[in-house]
Amino acid sequence: MKATLNVQEHILIWNCSSLKIMDVRHIVIQADECVRPYLFPASAFLYVTNGNATVILDGNEHATKPFYMLHGGKNTRLDIIPTNASFHYYLIFYKASLPLPGKQHTLQQPDQPLPFHLQYGFIPYHPAILYEITERMLGEWNKPGRLERLHTKTLFYQFVYELLRQMDQQQVSIVRPNLASQLIRYMQEHYAKPLTRETLAHTFHYSVPYLSKYFRRETGASLIDYLIGIRMNKAVMLLQRTELSLQEVAASVGYADVSYFIRMFKKHTGVTPKQFKDESGQVTKGSYRPILRLRSSIAPRKLRRYIDIRDDNHYQHSEKGDLRMYRSKLPVGITLLLCLTLLVSACSRPANTNGSTGSTQSPTVGAESNISNTTNGSSEMQTYSAVNGEIQIPKNLKGS
Repeated sequence: MKATLNVQEHILIWNCSSLKIMDVRHIVIQADECVRPYLFPASAFLYVTNGNATVILDGNEHATKPFYMLHGGKNTRLDIIPTNASFHYYLIFYKASLPLPGKQHTLQQPDQPLPFHLQYGFIPYHPAILYEITERMLGEWNKPGRLERLHTKTLFYQFVYELLRQMDQQQVSIVRPNLASQLIRYMQEHYAKPLTRETLAHTFHYSVPYLSKYFRRETGASLIDYLIGIRMNKAVMLLQRTELSLQEVAASVGYADVSYFIRMFKKHTGVTPKQFKDESGQVTKGSYRPILRLRSSIAPRKLRRYIDIRDDNHYQHSEKGDLRMYRSKLPVGITLLLCLTLLVSACSRPANTNGSTGSTQSPTVGAESNISNTTNGSSEMQTYSAVNGEIQIPKNLKGS
């Protein structure tokens, strides 16, 4: 909504305000350069010195040319579309506020926009004076030292004085900022921060009751409900597209308390985050366990990988339903135990009963069963000592 600027009222407000210079820049944009949208971190004057471009402040277009002056408040969205070889401009960022006693006595309506928040654009009658002051401001700002910063602030007051003096001679139209759009954009940019109605009112320099009533009238929703909606939409996207743990998702959308985040998610979606994750089909059923996944937000847990070869996949079942896990490894253990027993038995060699060192060896325990089955028809027996007692064998035993 456009209106004519009341310069005298603005002069009164500037006299009572507290001021701080945030930054002074000189920027050059080439014709083929891609310029991204930019949000003003503070109130700002944009002063064009060379070239033509379409400058858009919160959707309001300005066909700028040299010495075109623009102003926008904090969180104003700036879009620049150059139309020739190069585009040169100055940006002067400042922070100004009106103390509460002065605000109550100065403003006719306590919640009306301050001049620091308004948008306007025009070509001053005498641009050379403003250009000279701006050049000196930039030079002082780029010098280190407290005295130079004080001089920059002094020059800024001269800049505002000259600007208001020339604006008083011209019919300058101002645009009241679309506060609802700015609030929505601000919440979309800072939803992960601990935002409240009080912090939003402080950021935009309005009272909490006025800001809440205005936003509900423009959008049909309260500030907090709208903020929660933004956060839940972001959480849904993270649950669908990432493998972040539940704690990481909650922290990413501004909730330090995971339990509270789960309650709010269920309230707005009808299901818990785990149920939503399972129903979305983004992960294997049963692998998403929020309680287990809260261990670390730095190193995510590694998921088990499945084997592609059928014979090596110990998660698969046989046709009879038995689980084929480590079945081939059991006979190996028994075999090793048997070999060890035979080795111990072989090492226990008995003494020769004849006292000779012949090649005849004592039988082992395992040979006992074979000897008992030997049939050679001889009745003469000979006694031998073995590890498990004395045994008798035929004298005329033939080798196999």
